Amino acid sequence: MRWISVGEDAHGVIAIGQFATGVIALGQVATGVIAVGQVARGFVAIGQVSIGVFAVGMGSVGLVYSVGMLGAGGRGLGIILPLVPSFGPALSSPDTVPAGRLLGGKAREGWVDARLDRDTLGPVLVSGGEALDVRFDVRLRRAVETQADAQAGALPVTAHLTRTEGGWVCDQLQQLPARRWRTPGWWVWWGAQLAGLAVAAVAFWALAGIPVVQALFNRGGILVSP
Repeated sequence: MRWISVGEDAHGVIAIGQFATGVIALGQVATGVIAVGQVARGFVAIGQVSIGVFAVGMGSVGLVYSVGMLGAGGRGLGIILPLVPSFGPALSSPDTVPAGRLLGGKAREGWVDARLDRDTLGPVLVSGGEALDVRFDVRLRRAVETQADAQAGALPVTAHLTRTEGGWVCDQLQQLPARRWRTPGWWVWWGAQLAGLAVAAVAFWALAGIPVVQALFNRGGILVSP
């Protein structure tokens, strides 16, 4: 068993050479658990061109994470094509109370679930099938009218209502975007991402995984001497 191997074709726990294979490999073409070289192939790969589970390089492919000028990976930093689908940022809405309880109670403000619709007089908030006795804040009015005109049907919203001397006023509206998995186009994109991840995994195993495992465990390799 060679702990350190130096040469044109180096195999060792620590391998340094033009073609280096080992646990830690340093070379022009380096293959190892940790590989550093112009071309690096390993579980952690650092090089101008690198492929690994974690990869860093000008051109890099990392199954879990990739850092590079250009590359692909599960996630990454740089111009990286993501290969792991994302459900998007976590979405949350304020705690709401029934509209009837808020409007008929003593609270000064609160959030309610409603639907933004339009009647003969303009946009209205509807809850329980009835239009709420609520007017829109002047800062919201134009946006609400535009949205109501563009919307084919009633739009689910979460509305913040504030009690004023002149009655209840809606001064904030929130609409949570549709979840990505409910958007048909995202399924096509996710399928393409998963296909790319499968190709990257096969390429990693062929170029890095198998050579490293063979070097470590085959007879005559770096861990078992002949």
